[in-house]
Amino acid sequence: MDALDYPRIDATVSADGLIQLEIQDHAPRTFQDVTTEEALGQVWNHCAHLAQTLGRDVKIYVQEGTKTSYYTLTPEGEPTLQTVTEEVEKPSIWRRKAILIPAAALLALGLGGGAFAVVNALNQPATTTTATTPAGVTLTLDNGTYTTGALSGDGQRISYIDGSTLYVVDATKGTLVSQTDLTKNKIEAAGLTIHPTGDGFLYTAPGSYFMWSGGKFSNINTITTKAQTIITRAGESVIISRNDPTPGSVQKISVNGTERYRSPAEGAAFIATSKGNAIWASTRGNGTIITATANGTETGAHSLVTPTEGATFTRWVGATANGEVVTLWHTPAGQDILALQAPESDSVSRTIDITGAADSVKIDGTGTIAIAGDHVHHLTTEGSYALPAVPTKVTSRPAGGFSLEFGDGTTGDATPSGYIASTDTPVLGTTADGHRVTVSPDQHSIVINP
Repeated sequence: MDALDYPRIDATVSADGLIQLEIQDHAPRTFQDVTTEEALGQVWNHCAHLAQTLGRDVKIYVQEGTKTSYYTLTPEGEPTLQTVTEEVEKPSIWRRKAILIPAAALLALGLGGGAFAVVNALNQPATTTTATTPAGVTLTLDNGTYTTGALSGDGQRISYIDGSTLYVVDATKGTLVSQTDLTKNKIEAAGLTIHPTGDGFLYTAPGSYFMWSGGKFSNINTITTKAQTIITRAGESVIISRNDPTPGSVQKISVNGTERYRSPAEGAAFIATSKGNAIWASTRGNGTIITATANGTETGAHSLVTPTEGATFTRWVGATANGEVVTLWHTPAGQDILALQAPESDSVSRTIDITGAADSVKIDGTGTIAIAGDHVHHLTTEGSYALPAVPTKVTSRPAGGFSLEFGDGTTGDATPSGYIASTDTPVLGTTADGHRVTVSPDQHSIVINP
């Protein structure tokens, strides 16, 4: 059967191993691999799905420099070269079936607690992966319905899974920044959880983790799940001991590996990492905030400041995305209040009244909101909002905020963007320039709203 002219498909080789694919009436995509041959194999695979949907061959025009090669591609993924605009030898390496092209090892599996794998050839193209409409920017999910996604803590990037591919896109324009094939990386998409960090994402799977930051994915590493766990505080993730409430050290996770932060004082409790230092809670005096370098050298020590006259200290609560320490106090008037104090400051920057809900207060992993009773309080800006009722169960969400269960059986999420009932359209968050990122009602796309 002859391939028809619709839809027009153009694949442009812009660099070795980098191909930009444009399909008429579809969102542009970028494919990158170790070699152009293997990147083109990804193009064959992708276009074969379209040919299968249409039930016929499709035409593909491959442009490399001044040469344009015209192929037909069968629904089985078999490309056949038809014509070339210049008198050049037919590139036989591009004639393999998509299913026979060997997968480049984006991740090379290893053993032990160090790097299991190295991720390479990650995309930072200028072309968009989206379709722009008057309703906003739409990221179409080509391989099923929405499963998981997150917005980075700084609101600059969106990460999501479509089929077996993990994407990172620009949260303003929807342009593709990076992508990787989870199947090649020996990771099950269904078992991957996306956690936002300050400027990127932490990805966890059973017994392993990796990151995206600064335009690239990190190595994949393993953890000993019986003895270690990963926590995210103030938007930064660390590995801590499961069994020691005051560990002598923690391992901060970054895209370049882990860095061990040692306790600056015996009995000091880890709060968070922020601005290149670790923040520790000490019983020194009447309570002291200590900042220290990775090797445990103190860079500052400031006593807790009583937020109001006569208030008594109750407990340490956590830290905000800005690195302020949050503590709980009880006043002579019977109030319960949260006090926010910068580690380098000798004053309280702000207090939040949570009277009657002191036992339930929690801070989410991004450090942007705290939940107490039937109210959610913003930590990096002023304000709060009410929940439908006091939840009976509160669980931290990997994407930030909390999942809630209520006494009447209803459920929902408390997020920095507000309360979202389980029957509502999922909301990933609000971008740095103020646009809400939602999932479409049919769950087949992610929308950056105008």
